[in-house]
This record gives sequence, C-alpha cells and structure tokens, in this order.
Amino acid sequence: MKHAAFVLAALLPLLRIAVDEDRPLAPAPRIDDLDRVIQKRFGNPTEEDIHQGRLGVSRLARSAPRRIFIPASDEERAPLARLREEGWSVALYILGSGDRLYGPIRTSQEAPSEGVEASEVTSLGKRSIVERSVFLGAKGAVRMEARPIPVSGNSCSACHDPNLKEGDPLGAVVYVLRRAGSS
Repeated sequence: MKHAAFVLAALLPLLRIAVDEDRPLAPAPRIDDLDRVIQKRFGNPTEEDIHQGRLGVSRLARSAPRRIFIPASDEERAPLARLREEGWSVALYILGSGDRLYGPIRTSQEAPSEGVEASEVTSLGKRSIVERSVFLGAKGAVRMEARPIPVSGNSCSACHDPNLKEGDPLGAVVYVLRRAGSS
C-alpha cells in the first residue's frame, strides 16, 4: 500500500498538467542559441559598429521609444524562430556598469514588455555578475534567465575598465520569456 501511495504521489504533478489546461506548467525554454547570438554581438564589434558609435547596448537595439532587437542574419533569426515555434516570446534586459539597466529590448511585437519589476531583473543580473554564472528566476508565467557578459578582448576592457581581464564579467543579459497565451 505504501508503494502505491508513493507512485500516486509521484504521478500527481503529471496529472495536474493534463487536468489544468488553463494554466499548464510549461518547461523552461533552452536559450543557449539565442545567448550565443547576443554574446557574439557584444564580443565582436565590427568596424562599422565602431565607426557609427554603436557600442554596448546600441549594438542590440537602436535607441527608440520601443527598442526591438533586429536579427542581422539567418544565424541570428534561427534561435528566435525556434523559441517562437515552441510558443515563447522573448525580451531582454542588459545590466551594465553602475547597475544601469537597459530594456526591455523586445525580439518581436509579442515579446513581454511588462510582467517583471526592474528590481527583480537587476537583482538576478547582479547575482549572475558576482557569481559568474547563470541564474534562473520566475514570476507567475514569466521566466527569467540571467547570464554574465564577459570581457572578450582588450577592446572591451580598454573602454570599460583596464583592470578587467578576459572572461571577467562586464555586465549581464537577462532574458525574460513568456509562454504565448499566458498572462
């Protein structure tokens, strides 16, 4: 009898997913491919970026009332398309030096532009910087994932802080994801 109770208790979470169709539990999305795109943009400024003065956050989104990340290649479009196919919309925030928070930078018109407080995003980003690791968070239907933005070469530390070494975190990117149809 104890064995049957254990099995039933183990299956209850699965039953809830099947029964509670209004608010199904969604698995966390994998954003590694999108993170590679964002980190590459930060770590590889082009001559045009430098000439145009597009450094830091401006390489992700132009200053405008509504900041939107515009993919520049199929390599950049593919991770966003995969996340959309899986039912996720994505926005991102950048935590820079002096705890300056930029965002939301949306990846589409449907991307979440609200649902989290700036203090929550900042806190998660700070943890990622201090501990040099990925940190996850959630608030209701919104998932968050913070990842450090490392120094990728001398050009980074020359502008930011000459004491930083390659691999030291300059800031953090916080991905804010919402499952389509959730509020």
